[in-house]
Amino acid sequence: MTGGPKQRSIMVGSEELPYVIVRTSSNSARLVVAPSGAVEARVPNGRSEQSVEQFVRSKARWIIRQQDYFASFRPRDPRRRYVSGETVRYLGRQYRLKVNQSGQQSAKLLGKHLVVGIQAGSDSGEVRRIVLDWYRMRAAEVFRRQADILYERLAAHGVGEAQISVRWMTRRWGSCTPTKRIILNPLLVINPIDCVAYVVAHELCHLKVPNHGDAFYRLLSTVMPDWQKRRERLERSGAHLDL
Repeated sequence: MTGGPKQRSIMVGSEELPYVIVRTSSNSARLVVAPSGAVEARVPNGRSEQSVEQFVRSKARWIIRQQDYFASFRPRDPRRRYVSGETVRYLGRQYRLKVNQSGQQSAKLLGKHLVVGIQAGSDSGEVRRIVLDWYRMRAAEVFRRQADILYERLAAHGVGEAQISVRWMTRRWGSCTPTKRIILNPLLVINPIDCVAYVVAHELCHLKVPNHGDAFYRLLSTVMPDWQKRRERLERSGAHLDL
């Protein structure tokens, strides 16, 4: 009888590489990398998790090459010029950028537009800086609200409040440092709010369980029973922003 899939991960350098263990009746083990980048380790029923981890580690470079190969076929937004009419995303919705020479630097959502105010003579580089500052400030507010909601659920499991900081990252949505500090990528807020909440919950659970063993996923499932659906939506979104 085969067991249900188990979520696991390894660290490759400073990057986390998640994978799913799928037990089968086959006598051989193999790795499958989906076009989305998701990784499955399909292994015989009797193979230990430690042995599976060693198997995945031995194939880590191949896995990353496959993920990069599939990523090369995904459509990417053209490089932004930060001019009126371009599309930006916030919490899963699209907004049109509207640049006004208002004489004062500002950025705010008005209806279906992100309206950016600039001083006369400002160039696109200045617009870019204002937009990124706006993302950073909004992200800090969103992360704080989501964390406050989750703290109430985590308190029963001995998890207290954490220091949460915002930092631009190119390959990760978030991380939890050995000193129990949560770091979140402000670009996370271009995704739907349920995806944002999943990443925040994931990192907060690391305050209690630093690894990705059974105890971690039991805690995450208790705090957020539908976390797998949220993660799948995050992976499907292909959300990114050329800075």
